[in-house]
Amino acid sequence: MRLVKTLNSFLISLIFFTRISIRRELDFSDKEIEKSMKLIPIVGMIIGAILCIIKYIMEYLGLYGNIYGIILFTVYIFLTGGIHIDGFTDTIDGIYSNRDRDRTLEIMQDSRIGVFGALGLIILSAFYISVFKEIQYILLFVFPIVSRTIIIYTCAKFKYAKKDGMGKKFMDFADKRIFYVFFLILLILIAYNNIYISISIILSFLFTELWIKKISRKLDGITGDILGFSIEISQILLLIIFIIIERM
Repeated sequence: MRLVKTLNSFLISLIFFTRISIRRELDFSDKEIEKSMKLIPIVGMIIGAILCIIKYIMEYLGLYGNIYGIILFTVYIFLTGGIHIDGFTDTIDGIYSNRDRDRTLEIMQDSRIGVFGALGLIILSAFYISVFKEIQYILLFVFPIVSRTIIIYTCAKFKYAKKDGMGKKFMDFADKRIFYVFFLILLILIAYNNIYISISIILSFLFTELWIKKISRKLDGITGDILGFSIEISQILLLIIFIIIERM
């Protein structure tokens, strides 16, 4: 019975944070959503594992270069449904429009992408494709886990900027202790394999936290879009920081 309940909580996380289809009736009670918050990093493991399998298949087929990066990025978008990238572009549109709080939130709610969001999407895509061309297996597996661990901290630390919304329940039930447990386990395990990745994880977390704190001050809280932004920005920071440190 306990295993069934844990599976239910995990599938809730999978539904909210990926586009993997689940044909099963689930219990979406507050208690189950609260439990699902603890399992978000495991969703990252699923994404990372699938990306590693695709990487192995492409290497077996002899695919390298730009097509290599494009395919990995496409698979990543397919797995997540682009929901976090959508949050990223909405946040860029709103925050960098330099409007007041209420107008910024209105812009972020608009389903249409603006100039800033489009530019942000182009830059983000270029970074992903460039990095994916030469990414190591360990980093490919780890980066979605790290971002989905950081989001637990983000949900627990900041308040919701609106009265209601998709991300509010997740933020209400987030627990920083879960973040600390997963974060420390990641750092300890990865340090044995590659200390540069551990350093990159710490730095990406610090930079992401500072960025979200600045946004939170402007909006008096954060939204579901900003949670998506947090995932994407922490991932790309981790990948870029690792490349810089490794080449130094």
